[in-house]
Amino acid sequence: MKLVGFILSFVVFIVLVFIFILKLVPGQTIVESVPETFLQTGDVICSYPVRISGDSMEPEFQRGELVIFNKCIQNPKDLPTDTIVVFQERENVQRVGRIQSYRSLDNKFEYKISQDNRSTNPILISPEKIIAFLEK
Repeated sequence: MKLVGFILSFVVFIVLVFIFILKLVPGQTIVESVPETFLQTGDVICSYPVRISGDSMEPEFQRGELVIFNKCIQNPKDLPTDTIVVFQERENVQRVGRIQSYRSLDNKFEYKISQDNRSTNPILISPEKIIAFLEK
């Protein structure tokens, strides 16, 4: 019985030390940098946080910015033009882009995706490659 009391006392001591250390360490927690709507019940399940790593979507997003996308897409074919999306370009490569238009040709539906700061040709992707979208 004394051993159980000792172990409980030790665990409480460790927790208190941990809390004390956290109070001493300056800095910003991740929760403070996320919009309040992200923390509402249900939103967390659909949230898809993305850290912007390049300049392809400037001026909309800046390098290093944290953007919370929505991964709960009811029907990927129903996204309107001008919607900003995260899409799978190829294996292990995800990109952020803007839907410019869509087309349906020979029963094949495709989105034409462009990036705001790139003058390259738009990328054609199927709706299944869209991972998440930005709610306005």
